[in-house]
Amino acid sequence: MKIKKGYVDTSRGQLHIRHVDGVSGPPVILLHWAPGTGRQYRYVMPHLAAAGYAPYAVDLMGFGRSDLRGMAWSIDDFASNLHDAFDTLGFQEVALLGGHFSAAVSSAFAARYPERLSKLILDGSPCWDAPTRQAIAAQVGMEKPAIAQDGSHMTLPWDRAVIALKDWDASFEVTNDSLMDVYRMAIDFLEMGFESPVQAIVAYDMQAVMQTLSLPVLALCAEEEKLRPQHDVVLRSIPHAEGHVFPGHHPMFDPDRAQDYVNVVVQFLRS
Repeated sequence: MKIKKGYVDTSRGQLHIRHVDGVSGPPVILLHWAPGTGRQYRYVMPHLAAAGYAPYAVDLMGFGRSDLRGMAWSIDDFASNLHDAFDTLGFQEVALLGGHFSAAVSSAFAARYPERLSKLILDGSPCWDAPTRQAIAAQVGMEKPAIAQDGSHMTLPWDRAVIALKDWDASFEVTNDSLMDVYRMAIDFLEMGFESPVQAIVAYDMQAVMQTLSLPVLALCAEEEKLRPQHDVVLRSIPHAEGHVFPGHHPMFDPDRAQDYVNVVVQFLRS
């Protein structure tokens, strides 16, 4: 199966989207983590297509090959922009899967436009309480490149890429086999212009929003990821939600385990 790329117009610019060529079926929208792009679903999309679904991996505004945002966006801004894209694509109802940063965007979309979703999948959720969000807001930032006498500006994309990959998978190491993953992530940082979505996430009360959701929800996470503790918060906030914890590191990034990930997703979509 060949993954093709294209663009869709919204009222605030163009979004870049990957899809599997020649596949029809119920649409499943895949939203990436941050930093990242829809490319992270490259192992997942063929398996979803083989199961009879039409996967679409979106680069949210300001990420990957989508247009730059040009201003500070809230989580609701990302949700509204995604709604524009659905209108352009003619999608009346879809299944929506978002992870980490995009789990927040997905929950906001579900709260604002529940009639456009058949099911919602939250894959690692930044549903921190207010004190935690305030602490993160005070500590986390993303400085933009500036010439440094020690030459660190030359390695900044590489350094950020390694930090992000270790954040996603604590066991990640730079090897000959993983070298291209680091380069790809470094490109992701460059494409987003070093504009961090952290402030948007920490300003968003995901716990409160989740308590308003009534549509079918599947909450996912992996044992070895930083958002594992928040998985239990999701299940408490959405009592009707189903939950699944993958052993070890996240299977989405492992071509040998991507089928395991899709099996859980498809079982939920068909239920």
